[in-house]
Amino acid sequence: MAFTSAQRKAHRARAKAIRSLQDANAACLPPVLPKFAKDLTEAPALPPSDVVFDSVICDWLTISHPLRVAHPVVNDGQILRIKADGSTEWTTECWKTLKCASSDTSLRIKCDGEKVMMTGNIGRFGQQDNLNGHTVAECIELWRQLLATYYPNINDFFGPDFKMVNRVTGEVVLSGTRITRCDLAGNFFTDNFASLSAQLMTRKLGQRPPKAGKFGPMWGYDSKRANWLKAKVYDKVCELEGRRTPATGATTARFEVQLGSELLKRKGLHVAEGWKKEIDMENVTFLEFSNQVFRDQATAESWLDIPPRLRQYAVLWRDGTPLRNQCKSEATFYRVRKALLMHGIDASQPCNVMTLVRRIEVVKVMPLPARRAA
Repeated sequence: MAFTSAQRKAHRARAKAIRSLQDANAACLPPVLPKFAKDLTEAPALPPSDVVFDSVICDWLTISHPLRVAHPVVNDGQILRIKADGSTEWTTECWKTLKCASSDTSLRIKCDGEKVMMTGNIGRFGQQDNLNGHTVAECIELWRQLLATYYPNINDFFGPDFKMVNRVTGEVVLSGTRITRCDLAGNFFTDNFASLSAQLMTRKLGQRPPKAGKFGPMWGYDSKRANWLKAKVYDKVCELEGRRTPATGATTARFEVQLGSELLKRKGLHVAEGWKKEIDMENVTFLEFSNQVFRDQATAESWLDIPPRLRQYAVLWRDGTPLRNQCKSEATFYRVRKALLMHGIDASQPCNVMTLVRRIEVVKVMPLPARRAA
């Protein structure tokens, strides 16, 4: 039987009205879930970490500032690459060092006439050490004051973006001051740095596995994408005292995160306005990564708190079975992994049986204030 266009339109309108009525009735009913899905959704919302850094500082800034008009070159020499025919392939400026004689600290700056680059820990400039520091906004203001002293001709530093002609392509582009690297750091006290380092060597930061560094665990330093994210935990007292090996007992340590240019762009933190919001962006950004490293981890005693249907996946993970092969789909695997994370189990990485022993050694980790008084 053939339907006319008017009849088909009426059928579609009626079906749409029925679906709207069904959706409205379903919203008034309690949700009915399978037991397996119920076990996943009713997992207790355990806090990801008891270690909250509420005093995060900026330990390093690298800034790029384009110039509207040509500026005298600032460098400590140049490095050239010359082709076989004698022509210059490329030229790069060497950093010029600005030293503070009273504290033996320094910053680096260079200018090729079209762009000014500056890098360093300006919070330590003129200070005896970098145990304490400033926020990102405060560091930007310190850089502004330093440039006004040494290079008063440089204007529009972290001002509004402006249009300028690209000297290579000839196109008109929107340019402005950009942050290309930002290191955030938080200090903490631990009563057993050796045991803490051993525990952190089982934690991944995103998809980055830890590597043993000279003074503690490191993440992302061997990555090919160096302009994204790096992090490390190290003995800060050992570094300040110039010792070659970290402490094994009580000490003041530091967790440091290096944000590269690509990650800063993605989060909108490559401009000064990104750090001047009402909330403390240093703490918010730092918390995203510290929760992954200092999160609670499952032990043999806490496994009894895992729902039975979910516990079978935890047992498979403990026995070394890849959970991706045990789940019917990728969506199921990610749902199970998310539920297991609530119990301190990261199913995306192999199980470390050393963390599952019944006799647990408690390591004390207590955040310390790190911001320098204005």
